[in-house]
Amino acid sequence: MPPPCASTSNSWPSPPGQCPVIDLSGLGFCDSSGITALLAARRHAQAPGARLDLACVPADTLPILVIVGLDQVFTIQA
Repeated sequence: MPPPCASTSNSWPSPPGQCPVIDLSGLGFCDSSGITALLAARRHAQAPGARLDLACVPADTLPILVIVGLDQVFTIQA
């Protein structure tokens, strides 16, 4: 079963200048499937001048995002 984010992200892309935000406050666990879903959401959201931000990243998830380099791919809002 695909992660919920994978099925809902297909309704994008964002228009140029838009900045969708994924709120991760309810995230309890993130493995490679979650990382893949985040990257797929970014790919679907991308248009020239568009970006995708992550917000409310749990303290135990942030080190994982840093280790795999997603802090360089996404803007992580405080």
